[in-house]
Amino acid sequence: MCSSVLTALSVSPELLAVPKRPIKRFQPVLLTDPYSKHLRCDELEIETEYIFHYPYKSTPCFLIDLGKRIEGGNDLYTQEGERYIWKGGTGPKQSIVAFSAICAHRMTHPSPAVSFIGYRKHAVGYLTEKLKVEQRASVIQCCSEQSVYDPSKGAKVLGGPAPQPLAAIELEYQENGKLYATGVYG
Repeated sequence: MCSSVLTALSVSPELLAVPKRPIKRFQPVLLTDPYSKHLRCDELEIETEYIFHYPYKSTPCFLIDLGKRIEGGNDLYTQEGERYIWKGGTGPKQSIVAFSAICAHRMTHPSPAVSFIGYRKHAVGYLTEKLKVEQRASVIQCCSEQSVYDPSKGAKVLGGPAPQPLAAIELEYQENGKLYATGVYG
């Protein structure tokens, strides 16, 4: 492991200069299915959102298997201008991502009765910051005021009034197939 870290730094020395917001660690939480058995990554439906709560019982999060390897390394910025690097997907195919399900604009979040924010596997239209209408599938969209996020790029804002990406949930995949939420960043 140490050699791979050293290799990464020798290949990308600019990573040393990138100030990154530290991950806020919380108690690791095993992700489970509705029957309280550990969640099996191979049973997740591709491009289907699952809701779990982390790091608090009142904090909903999306868990999504995007169906393909998701690279990390994206430079993202908080509303305060703090730079951080998103780590990418995890799981056996490095295709599983997790984000806060609370919109960064108006704090819209899913509830049992209704959800105005969710993963859309079919194309949705949105207005970019250059005031151009674009269509895109496989995004997280908040219908409250049309913020759109790219879950394959760390929930980067594609359009709408959201001032920053959705907070990313750090996931740890273990070889025994268990998936843990371990922290929050962004």
